[in-house]
Amino acid sequence: MSFQQIRALVETRTINAFSALTPPVPVVFDNVGGEPPATEYVELSISYVNFYLPVLRLETNGIEAIRGNIQLSIYSPKGNGMRRIEELDFTGMALLDQMKTNEFSVGEVLGPVQVLSGDDPLALSNISAPFNVRISGGSAVSSVYGRTGNVNSQEGDYSIDQMADVSSATPAPGEVMEWDGTQWIPAASVDSEDF
Repeated sequence: MSFQQIRALVETRTINAFSALTPPVPVVFDNVGGEPPATEYVELSISYVNFYLPVLRLETNGIEAIRGNIQLSIYSPKGNGMRRIEELDFTGMALLDQMKTNEFSVGEVLGPVQVLSGDDPLALSNISAPFNVRISGGSAVSSVYGRTGNVNSQEGDYSIDQMADVSSATPAPGEVMEWDGTQWIPAASVDSEDF
């Protein structure tokens, strides 16, 4: 998932959530200049806390994860009571809580923190959440058996014969493996009554 894909995912879901309200609420973005609307609106900010986590791979090094923060600044006219701003807060909190994919995860949703004082005709409420994105693509780890991606062992991958210090002789029922000084070999079980 690239920076562009992260922004597209977050922006699209934010626009869809706030457009579904009655009346719809416009969304403005931190990376676009211009004046915000004079009525209620939501400003979306995406910041990156840590975007370079090296990962050791067999063939190459790459970025393993991007960590960042999403902030929704919700503006609604003052003097209309708390119902509307609380509705917008709930929409924002539900949006962040449900914004998950296989590669994109969201942490604890913080807020709303409301700012109702001051001369501004719009009340402000801030909601934020950290996010973590796993990076796909690049070279996948390959096992010695030619499988790629998340490699899990399968039947037939390993046998006791592959261990150099274990005898290939199969123990009989009731026998144990005993160290003879150079390798593990089948041997008669020692009964605790013999001590």
